[in-house]
Amino acid sequence: NEPATDLATVSAALDALPVMGGEDWSESGVEALSVLAGGPGTPYVAEPMACSAGRLAGGCWRSGAVRVIVVFTDATNHNGPDPSSDALYDPYEGITPAPAEWPAVAVSLSAGGFGLFVRHPTPDWWYPDPAAQCAEMVTDLGQPASQVGDFADLTTLTAAVQAFVGW
Repeated sequence: NEPATDLATVSAALDALPVMGGEDWSESGVEALSVLAGGPGTPYVAEPMACSAGRLAGGCWRSGAVRVIVVFTDATNHNGPDPSSDALYDPYEGITPAPAEWPAVAVSLSAGGFGLFVRHPTPDWWYPDPAAQCAEMVTDLGQPASQVGDFADLTTLTAAVQAFVGW
């Protein structure tokens, strides 16, 4: 569904989402970013929203809007960049159609002028720390690595988003 602005509608939409619990550590954030940039999505991994007339695919963006994506995560992403090599991190296997991969998603996000910001708490001991992967993702988009962090009080995150938007 198209994003809403009132809390009750947003809460109801979040409550209705399926919880997949993929039995692994990595998340499908790269696929979600692909969908937000207008990609087709992959069933059961990430699916596009249904947008009203006049809205642009992916995030139901208004024409001319500054496109900012803020990701809240505590885990690394399948098919994202692997900070220790040129390979993809924890690539998906056996999914048809094949989910999006970071190099193509980075091109789509850059071409669309998207701003990417990532808030990640310090992970619990059983999760791989997503900081290095997320920093590589934002720097691949030509943005500073400072757009990734714990942002515990969200003030710094809000200031970074406002600077990107030009407020």
